[in-house]
Amino acid sequence: AFQSAKSNDLRLTLDRNVTLVNERVPRSREGWCLSDDEAAHAESTVVPFNVFEIKLAGNDPMPIGLADAMSDKTIQVATKFSKFLTGAAAFNTVQTLPYWAAHPAFYSFFGMDARMKEDSDVLPD
Repeated sequence: AFQSAKSNDLRLTLDRNVTLVNERVPRSREGWCLSDDEAAHAESTVVPFNVFEIKLAGNDPMPIGLADAMSDKTIQVATKFSKFLTGAAAFNTVQTLPYWAAHPAFYSFFGMDARMKEDSDVLPD
């Protein structure tokens, strides 16, 4: 995370190579999560984007450089994007996929037919 030492008015977090692991596998021991060895051999998938989280305190305006990157689509807006929900939908049968599944980069991730989603070029706000 990046934040000024003097203020927490703006906090930036960048997650790269977000790898989701299917934890619904038999475990070799008691516990709520996989051991490192089990996780290394479990089914996994990588989110097709880096996740850049921007947190603004109060009603502060978006810094100009970030606003420009969002308007020219360098940063793709995905309000309420959830790594947890993405993993849950990727490894389980769910009734409704998260809205970002309509982005072309997620078609193969969620096993969707790209031809059925040709008009979904941009994530909705």
